[in-house]
Amino acid sequence: MSDNEHDEEYDRFVFHPGDLKRVTDPQQLASIYEKTGVHPYAEEKQDWISHEAKQRFRAGLLFSTNDLADEYDRLKAQGKL
Repeated sequence: MSDNEHDEEYDRFVFHPGDLKRVTDPQQLASIYEKTGVHPYAEEKQDWISHEAKQRFRAGLLFSTNDLADEYDRLKAQGKL
């Protein structure tokens, strides 16, 4: 235990091993998406965004995953993907 008197207060804001549980139940996921309004991209789109983000990060370029999602949609609409 730490001697810091604030550890217990801050501990509730920190994730510890075992705290996070992967949600895989389709019904539970659908409920979460509905409640939050956040829906995952299609797998093909997410893979493209991840690939582009990694390339740009490694090259030291600034990027936004939102902008990459828009770029994907534009390129897909133009038939370039």
